[in-house]
Amino acid sequence: MTQSIVPALPAARIQYERWYQLGLQAVLTATTRLKQIQAASVTSQISAFPRFTIFCAVQCGNDRVTAIKQAALALKVVPIEVDISHDQVALTFGLNWLQAGLPVWQPTDARVLHLYDGLLTNLLGTPFQPITAMQVTVNDLATARLQPSTQAPARIGVQPNFHNYGVDLAAGGLLSVVVAPALQWQSRPNGLLQAQGYAGDEAEELCGQPNNHKIIPFPKGSRACS
Repeated sequence: MTQSIVPALPAARIQYERWYQLGLQAVLTATTRLKQIQAASVTSQISAFPRFTIFCAVQCGNDRVTAIKQAALALKVVPIEVDISHDQVALTFGLNWLQAGLPVWQPTDARVLHLYDGLLTNLLGTPFQPITAMQVTVNDLATARLQPSTQAPARIGVQPNFHNYGVDLAAGGLLSVVVAPALQWQSRPNGLLQAQGYAGDEAEELCGQPNNHKIIPFPKGSRACS
């Protein structure tokens, strides 16, 4: 009797599927919230979008700030914020809208999952591993503005692409980097994570266009942190 031999899945595919399951519930929770906002809206188009934060483990992150910043700047889609602590790095991706008018869209399960796919694909083959948790919140750009917008809504095509979530460094966009010695995160009843504050002085830096786009691997080893 012959035996079928199933070829092993590529490592990237296995990693992708592991991450997909890790953050799926948070994505579905955010999708439900988007639908609630949509149902309460006069029109089916809303200005609320999912916002993704991924957390990955790192050794002595405070000693590797330069390498972490350059790795973030080298991503195809650059996050809007990087939080670096002693043993954890958090990357936040939110809609980066540079055009005139308030962005609107019609959220669906498929469209939110399309953005989630872009998030995961953007992280494959990068130093931001292992990913330990994912947080997905809903950011309503209409309520986030300090003053009401008088400009007409601008629909984002059929659906937003994950590239709309990247900082445009070539256009002068800036990445916010926050360094905190002991950033603590705790689970909330709804499955999301909440920051508990900073133990020490918080330092923030805005980074622009890097000198080169080569990803610099985080130093490895079990050396003692300084």
